Amino acid sequence: LKSGVTHFVAGTETVSGEGTIGLLTETHGADRVALSIDLRAGELIGNWQRFGVTADEAYWSLLQFAHGFGVRRLILLDLAAVGMRSGPTMTDRVRSIRQTYPNFELLVGG
Repeated sequence: LKSGVTHFVAGTETVSGEGTIGLLTETHGADRVALSIDLRAGELIGNWQRFGVTADEAYWSLLQFAHGFGVRRLILLDLAAVGMRSGPTMTDRVRSIRQTYPNFELLVGG
């Protein structure tokens, strides 16, 4: 924060688990945290197997967890589609998120 950082992105590609999101929201406030759901060709990136769930279950579990901590910014990014000039490739997933969590600020890429 001393360097001028005002917001934090917790990306599923690198975050070590749901506890990271909890720590960020508790320390800096949920209004300063965005959850980035990082995908590659539609598959969740990250080592979610160690939580004993499938990638799809981890995806929804992480959304529920973040929502419970008050996170309202969501980035949905498919890294396989970045730079391909094909436009967003996740319309069904976006629609599901929008229906389940209408109060999320939703940014989509890839």
